[in-house]
Amino acid sequence: EAETLDLNTQDYRYIGYFTNLRKSIELVWNYPGSAARRGISGTVHVKFIISKEGSVTDIEVLQSSGYMILDSSILDAIRMASPFAPLPDGFGKQRLVIKGAFVYVINGFGSTY
Repeated sequence: EAETLDLNTQDYRYIGYFTNLRKSIELVWNYPGSAARRGISGTVHVKFIISKEGSVTDIEVLQSSGYMILDSSILDAIRMASPFAPLPDGFGKQRLVIKGAFVYVINGFGSTY
């Protein structure tokens, strides 16, 4: 297994690429209306792999929010946001394994950590 990088890495080598990656996901990530109306919130921990060419080759929930609707929403958003930019040659990697937590909060939706 390759090194796993956090979606919010502060490693200077990755910061530009990961900033664009987060923006791409956030542009298509929506709080499911039915979940919001029911007051459902939670955090979904995911892991996904980006190939050298920028496509997502694997995606999985590491820790569920406890609500399938929230879990599915972020998985769909990552799929919709891809393909991402190809990995820069300077990374020296054929793929990136990325983990991240996506937080659904009724009054503060959109935060990741």
